[in-house]
Amino acid sequence: MSSWAFIQSYNEKVVIEDAKYLPIVYDNGFDLIIAKADDDFPEESIEPTLKQLSENLLKGSRSGANVKIKIRKLEKISDNISKPVVIGEVQKNVKMNLSLKNEN
Repeated sequence: MSSWAFIQSYNEKVVIEDAKYLPIVYDNGFDLIIAKADDDFPEESIEPTLKQLSENLLKGSRSGANVKIKIRKLEKISDNISKPVVIGEVQKNVKMNLSLKNEN
């Protein structure tokens, strides 16, 4: 592997204060990433977590210019049935490395 390829593949992770780790449950590889929050996910961590997810998305890593990053919880509506509820969302322009907050 050339040193250029190694440098391109290595990205030190950005850590934002008050952000929480969330697993990515969906990534279409183009313009949508969804992370899963537990029921007790603190509201004050939504914005920093979105920022951290956005900052760790590599510039030029997607063929789509704008990527939506969403955090969702599962809300129980009856026994064995739940529905996804988006609690936060941000849009990132990966070509310009710019994040735009979406208001819910």
